[in-house]
Amino acid sequence: RAFIMPVGGPSDPAGAWLDEGQPQHWLLLLLSLRAPWFLSSAVLLSMRLRVTGSIAAPQQSSETDTPPAGGGISIPTIFAPMIACSVAVCLPSIYTLYTSYMNDQRRGAFPSVLEQYRRIVARKCLYVAALRIIFFVFLMQKLEGNLQWPYRIVCLPLWTQVLVVLTMLHTSIKQLNDDMCERAFKKQNTWSEIHLVASLFLSMKIDGTLPWSWA
Repeated sequence: RAFIMPVGGPSDPAGAWLDEGQPQHWLLLLLSLRAPWFLSSAVLLSMRLRVTGSIAAPQQSSETDTPPAGGGISIPTIFAPMIACSVAVCLPSIYTLYTSYMNDQRRGAFPSVLEQYRRIVARKCLYVAALRIIFFVFLMQKLEGNLQWPYRIVCLPLWTQVLVVLTMLHTSIKQLNDDMCERAFKKQNTWSEIHLVASLFLSMKIDGTLPWSWA
């Protein structure tokens, strides 16, 4: 059996080495594609901006019951593809965990380091996907005017992703005592740190607490 190392960012749903001999893995990898989902949201956003000039919901006048025009595209509609993407990328991780535990029951043996690593990364992907969905829900409510929280609070789920990754790195991954697994896990999650810094600066700038210019 030939195995390949996972490549990609922190949301790599395959989670670990994949068996190249099984065709279903390519279906799982197709589910991990995020570009079509984000492209759909970008198209919906551009259509809304063309009509309203802003993604946020306009303030509804108290003198009329007519809702403000949004080009027929609501804010939840814009975020629906990205939420669907977060759900879709969970399926390969669920499949990985299911097949791993089923194999353990058939073999009746302690899982190998490789198998344990696959489980760890699969669980990490599920945690990150759940936090990303929570962030999208918070952001939708904020843009619709239903939340008065600052954007620093809205972005908390994004920052929690990094805490999850660091916790798993210094607990589950360290317990494997395998340098190759540790390097692979760190490489996968490099972008999480960049996302953390970017979201931190962006939220502070939008909240008006960061005096830096956009340039």
